[in-house]
Amino acid sequence: MSRAKFSIVFAVMVFFIPKVCDAGLNELIVDKTQEITKEMGFSDQFLENLKDCKPFQESRSYNGIEAVYEIKGRDEDGNCIIVSNGNHEKIQVVSTCKFDKDILDLFYHSQVEVRKLIANASSVEEIIGNENYLLAGGLMMNDELCRNERSEYDPTKELREKLAKCEPYQDVERTDRYEIIRDIDGRIGNVCRYTMQTITKAPKEEELRKLLGDETFESMKDTLLKDISMTTKCAFTPEGLQKYISLLEKTAIPSGDAYDLSYMDNLRESNKEAADFLLETEECKTYQ
Repeated sequence: MSRAKFSIVFAVMVFFIPKVCDAGLNELIVDKTQEITKEMGFSDQFLENLKDCKPFQESRSYNGIEAVYEIKGRDEDGNCIIVSNGNHEKIQVVSTCKFDKDILDLFYHSQVEVRKLIANASSVEEIIGNENYLLAGGLMMNDELCRNERSEYDPTKELREKLAKCEPYQDVERTDRYEIIRDIDGRIGNVCRYTMQTITKAPKEEELRKLLGDETFESMKDTLLKDISMTTKCAFTPEGLQKYISLLEKTAIPSGDAYDLSYMDNLRESNKEAADFLLETEECKTYQ
């Protein structure tokens, strides 16, 4: 996950690729940014209430991301309290900001201008080089103004508990990009039978056409517009099963600063270790 503050800035950060040269790719990224901004950014009504820090709450959602934005009103010192609570793939991020009058005015005007900018932008560089874009996101990332907390995340806890006993169990993980189905089939003698199926979903036709161009797309569409499925079947010995459980334990991440992204590298590496183990051990066989 990226710096998940679930605001307008999220739209650009997720899809930004530095030094975009290909016109189709650049156009695709801008289109995606505009789409997500429309769905996840503050509404007109929220911004209207934000201007004078009037209490207001709204919910927004897009492709599995759920967010609640709330203007709490002013505290005893006159600061405007703004809270955002977001969830994505079981990770929760809570941001609590205290803005005095000057900072609130700056935040409000930058948000309004960023919406205009993104709606009319022709390139990613045009967006990220704009002062209002930097302010709109930077103010919420300022540790002196906001507290940003990420919840702990342990995606395989229940799976590990079931594996330890080799109890029949199914875990299904779905996103807009992939689907992973894990089945514990049970024990035969001293062997624990386990199956994992991974389905990588085909990209959307309209996005792929824009990225590749009509001619290239037509020549490759039969290959590219197919879901890719991989199935791994395991017959774990007690030793192999314990090794796999130990690798899955490493996918748990602690709670912490929402903008400390070091956990993402650790999570990526831990997932790779667990996947590589299934591919390399003689106790598992993989089929496509």
